Amino acid sequence: MVKFYDLKTKLRAVNLYKQGARVVEISRDLKVSPSQILRWVNQYNMHGEAGLSNTNRMVPFEKKCSLVKKVLKKRLSCEQVALTEGYGHSSVARWVSMVVASGSYNSLKPKRHDKTENEGTGDGAGKAASSRGNGTPSGKCPFKKNLLCPSPGKKRGSVDKSIKIAELSKECPLPILLRKAGISRSTYYYHLSHANKDKYRREKSVIRQIFERSRCTYGYRRISIEMHNAGYVINHKTVKKLMSEMGIAAIQKRKKYRSYKGIIGKVADNIIFRDFKANGPGEKMATDISQINVGDKRLYLSAMVDMFNGEVVSYSVSEHPDLNLVMSMMRKALRKKVFSDSCVLHSDQGWHYQHMAYAMLLKSKNIIQSMSRRGNCLDNALMESFFGSLKSELVYLHRYNDKKKFLSDLRWYIRYYNNERIKLRLKTSPVKYRKQFNNLS
Repeated sequence: MVKFYDLKTKLRAVNLYKQGARVVEISRDLKVSPSQILRWVNQYNMHGEAGLSNTNRMVPFEKKCSLVKKVLKKRLSCEQVALTEGYGHSSVARWVSMVVASGSYNSLKPKRHDKTENEGTGDGAGKAASSRGNGTPSGKCPFKKNLLCPSPGKKRGSVDKSIKIAELSKECPLPILLRKAGISRSTYYYHLSHANKDKYRREKSVIRQIFERSRCTYGYRRISIEMHNAGYVINHKTVKKLMSEMGIAAIQKRKKYRSYKGIIGKVADNIIFRDFKANGPGEKMATDISQINVGDKRLYLSAMVDMFNGEVVSYSVSEHPDLNLVMSMMRKALRKKVFSDSCVLHSDQGWHYQHMAYAMLLKSKNIIQSMSRRGNCLDNALMESFFGSLKSELVYLHRYNDKKKFLSDLRWYIRYYNNERIKLRLKTSPVKYRKQFNNLS
């Protein structure tokens, strides 16, 4: 409820202010709010003692419309209009609120009890006034009812109200919207400033950089490890949620390759028997061949992986799955001296590995041969995993038609796989893990 003060109190407050008294002291003595005292001082400076008068004035309808138009169209505040025109601030604010709520300036007309049909102020009168070009606002209040109650039986929170007020502030003065929403100005600005803040903005940028650096092949687990290595404290579930919000996901496609032509030589025993753990580099190796389609050609990749850290120690590529493909890979591995004493080399029962020349080469280098059971790809799961990653993260993403381009990217991927790509079991890349082991030993 608005509290009225007599002219004597107003003049006393103004005189004390002009004598140099502080507004806070005047407010404490007269029990008047500081803002009200400053309003009286401005009114006195603008209109003299008449600006402080409490006399009830009958304000014409045209004058009310003029004041409201200055607020709605010229984007002036109710305080500014009231001060310059010499009217009360509460009166101007009430008139603006009436026009905004009804959507018509006819709401400012004085109410009479002896209205006739031709003098009604209903919808017909509102439309007529609008057609006369009086500048009446078109439509209803832009501050719609669903701002306070978006659905039956459910109230809208202060955050939603603040966001909606920000949208409607271009059409209606902010004080009117805040009053109708029932929230304070400080609450509005607080929610508005926090609505656009994203506390994971920096983490999202890092996630996208890691994802793009991996050529869109890293999932949330590897990205989490990469962020932990970079010093970020973030849970893998949060990374998964952020990736979902960003709309990024690793592209994966599984495809198995297996070749068997029967027993054409000696089949070695399954020494590994799914024990893929090794105590040091070069103790246990795995090898296999996989077919890769490049355009209308078929290329065959023979690779050898160290079971200790999953590092690709040697590989060769050919258009024909002949014995030279495997022997070439073996010669490269021997030149690198990746085998330790009594190393176990595991493979499937492919005809290349049953060949006498291959078996004799292993025996001459004191390498123990081991083979998977027939028709059981899980016995050589380490190689199946590597080929699956290679195809999912390189081959299936690009659909190569050029052999040279594929070989170039294959060299890049092998280096990347060994030196940079995080292996979940190791929490780091294979080469870094091997170097850590060598430093400790």
